[in-house]
Amino acid sequence: MTMKYLLAVLLTFQNGIHLLAVPATKSEVNWNLIQRNGWGARPAKESEANFKGSAPFLILHHSYVPSAAYTNQDCIAAMQYIQNLHMDTNGWSDIGYSFAICGDSNVYVGRGYNVIGSHAPNYNSRSIGLLLIGDYVAQLPTQTMLAVTHDFIDYSVKTGNLQEDYILYGHRQVRGTECPGAALYAEIQTWPNWQEVEQHNHVTTNAIQGKATKLSLVLTITTIVLLLPQRFT
Repeated sequence: MTMKYLLAVLLTFQNGIHLLAVPATKSEVNWNLIQRNGWGARPAKESEANFKGSAPFLILHHSYVPSAAYTNQDCIAAMQYIQNLHMDTNGWSDIGYSFAICGDSNVYVGRGYNVIGSHAPNYNSRSIGLLLIGDYVAQLPTQTMLAVTHDFIDYSVKTGNLQEDYILYGHRQVRGTECPGAALYAEIQTWPNWQEVEQHNHVTTNAIQGKATKLSLVLTITTIVLLLPQRFT
């Protein structure tokens, strides 16, 4: 019987790199798990809230900007750029994603497993937000990046951080955006755990606001009617 998967955290070094050797399902690929101190992450502004259990959803993103990076140095710079953007421009407490995959075949820890993210409204507390660094509107990530993506997803299931029957969505399915890019979105639609969004799983802010506005209007009209002078015959 062939082992389909090999659990892999072998060594932890002081520079924050966890070496992993994980056979991919289709071809063998090796990747490193780069911890936050390995890419020079800033501390979060505040303590992050956690959620319990295996995540039932995986939300896939692309960065668009910065564009694809292929060296360790450029990937570290990309991670720092994204974190600065999220913290300084968006005003978030930290980088929004759980993990990021870069063209150097490494997986970078963002907020990590079981930490509430800032990447997909209504799903932040029950998903892994996985970023593929690059612009994938017109082209796909490299085959190596895609292989690492599949492998990391398998690793997340095997380690109990992602449900075995997880649901995969592209970012555009849960928010008004083009992310993860047309080319990558077409690709993930062929993956086995991708699904259309079920209506009861996705309640939009606009829908909630719309209901609140209608209720407010009804209450206002009712109040006006009650305050009008009454005429009796």
